[in-house]
Amino acid sequence: MLPHRYWRVYVTQSTSGGTMQICAYEVEMRGTVGGADQCNGGTASASHNNDRAYRLFDNNTSEYWINGGPSEDTWFQYDFGAGNAVIVAEWKYLPRGQYEAPKECALQWSDNGTDFTTAAVWSGMTSSDWIGGVEKLFVVPDPPPPPTPPPTVAPWQFRCSGGRVLWRGNAL
Repeated sequence: MLPHRYWRVYVTQSTSGGTMQICAYEVEMRGTVGGADQCNGGTASASHNNDRAYRLFDNNTSEYWINGGPSEDTWFQYDFGAGNAVIVAEWKYLPRGQYEAPKECALQWSDNGTDFTTAAVWSGMTSSDWIGGVEKLFVVPDPPPPPTPPPTVAPWQFRCSGGRVLWRGNAL
């Protein structure tokens, strides 16, 4: 995984059903599994109730952020600031209640704050997977390795006198 400036959680389904209500006390984004929270000194924002998005990242579990229950997708994000790209290997979510938590969500990154790429998706969670006030950790899987590039030179071949290929190999 490469470091990026913006990281967000994009929620497409909620355990509250059609109301899509999402409510949380705290979110942390960690550079290593079990590591320290990296959300310090940046800027929080959200698709709804943006003026209260800071509550997700302020390390204060006596206040919460709520999206207000719109019937549309919702997201909250953290901008680590110019020159402060980070890797997120794990993120923590502390829900207010079991019926106000993600049923399906994605962790996404961006380098410009506009165009986001999905790093990982979690789905199939139900209200019984959540307990209000009990944190849930999400480990970000390593991305698949890049595809093996094709050889830069054509493979050589042994052919029989009839033209049939008997063996192929790449140049050393």
